Amino acid sequence: RVLGICLGAQLIAASLGAKVAPHRHKEIGWFPVAMTDAGVTHPLLAGFNPAMTVFHWHGDRFEIPAGATHLMSSAACDN
Repeated sequence: RVLGICLGAQLIAASLGAKVAPHRHKEIGWFPVAMTDAGVTHPLLAGFNPAMTVFHWHGDRFEIPAGATHLMSSAACDN
């Protein structure tokens, strides 16, 4: 298993053939994220708060590659 967060997720998505592109706005600062239904039950996130505030610094978004599991999102960026 591999867990990609922010740039790591973008790089993994691109290497698996998913689209990575500029988002309509940048997300810079402290913002809440929430686990998806899959994230709540996924063993990689066991023990994490299902809704937490984290620091963001990105202007891109990515599609979820085939075979990957979507674990978290924010109000400004779905992936």
